[in-house]
Amino acid sequence: MTKGGYSSHEEESIMDKIIEVLNKKGNGQLEAIYGKLTNTPVLTRVKKYLAGEYDIRFNLINNDFEYRLKGEDSYEELNENDLYIELQEDRINCSIDNLRTLLKSKYIKNYNPIKTYFDSLPKWEVGDQDYISELAGYIQTTDQKRWLYHFKKYIVRVVACATIDGAFNKQCLTLRSGQNDGKSTFCRFLCPPTLSKYFIENVQADKDGRIALGENLIINMDELASMSRQEINDFKAMLSKPCEKVRRPYDRKAKMAQRIASFVASTNDAEFLTDTTGSVRWLVFDVLSIDFAYSREIDIDLVYAQALALLKSGFEYQLDKSDVSENEQVNRKYQVKTPEMEIVAEAISPVKKSDYEKDKANQDYALKTATQLIELFGERAGSIRLNAGRMGRALRYFGFEQTQARVGDNGLSIRVWIVKLNNRTGYENIAINEGKPGIKEEDELGYPKSWDKK
Repeated sequence: MTKGGYSSHEEESIMDKIIEVLNKKGNGQLEAIYGKLTNTPVLTRVKKYLAGEYDIRFNLINNDFEYRLKGEDSYEELNENDLYIELQEDRINCSIDNLRTLLKSKYIKNYNPIKTYFDSLPKWEVGDQDYISELAGYIQTTDQKRWLYHFKKYIVRVVACATIDGAFNKQCLTLRSGQNDGKSTFCRFLCPPTLSKYFIENVQADKDGRIALGENLIINMDELASMSRQEINDFKAMLSKPCEKVRRPYDRKAKMAQRIASFVASTNDAEFLTDTTGSVRWLVFDVLSIDFAYSREIDIDLVYAQALALLKSGFEYQLDKSDVSENEQVNRKYQVKTPEMEIVAEAISPVKKSDYEKDKANQDYALKTATQLIELFGERAGSIRLNAGRMGRALRYFGFEQTQARVGDNGLSIRVWIVKLNNRTGYENIAINEGKPGIKEEDELGYPKSWDKK
């Protein structure tokens, strides 16, 4: 070898070996052999090998490396161990750690399949065909006007949630009707075939479920009927999360992941909402019929092309105050009724605090604690044991108001409910203003009026 390089004889020998394998090896393998013969750094040899054999990218949604052979169209998930073995067999002695370091470096390009999908959609302009309303029209509900209004908002929220940092879809579109009428099939149709890998069903409120929020466009909950009260409440909490800090498999530390998933659901139950504190997260519609022709007559890509255009045009996709208020009222009929709720609805009515202040002498009005109401109506519950906490939630659910009062001889100040006994058969003998402990009204200073404050 001459100083600073190879002798003519050595160079000729190298070229002979390269020519020998030229017809047997791919470009990447050829680069690797040449690199070994010329003492090229191992990572450089790996880079040249990969560049000659494969296209490799990092999927930002599912956090997987994907590859395809040069000249092929479709990508597959990359198995790092298979690639490591392949390198060893081609005499590229790169450690598995160095290979992973290379894959996680800027050398590998990032890829966002959700963004790529929406960027590839055809352009939709105002005046073009209303694909969103057409799709919604294949579903007939008991309130078609409300359905068409909210379905369009929902589809635009799906796009916003998937493409805008910080935006998330707070509502779960829920279809309710009898069994085997195509609700779940319609929910699955909402995920474009191109993004079928980013659709999942029936996640749990665990670590995997939290990860799924950042890895799927659509999450379909088609087993609401079989979910427990706690599971439904946990699911409602997931609907309220715009992002989630999780540690994915093989990651060294937890990272904040932006949520991109929107939820759809279906149920056969007439009553399935269990949280009496509010149900604004659910957009529920009673389905009368489904025309299955949508599957062959509607191009879901055009539906999302319109939704994307509406989003960019400033379309108001969130629910306003009137929408929220209306939705709360609609959802009352889907509320699971506790024994306490049934008794409250049947036996007493709410009284506004202002009305009570104007007519305190009204014998139909009373100030009662939740415990006192249980004592008052407990016999009518039969063998069912009433609960003070559930009684309080039932009163709040039906809009009962509270005021401050003092109880007992020691004048303990507590919050009490203002109630009025309903004039219904079975309750006419209830003495609403009797019972212990007695309630004493407060004066403007907060003292019981019977006290002598001199």
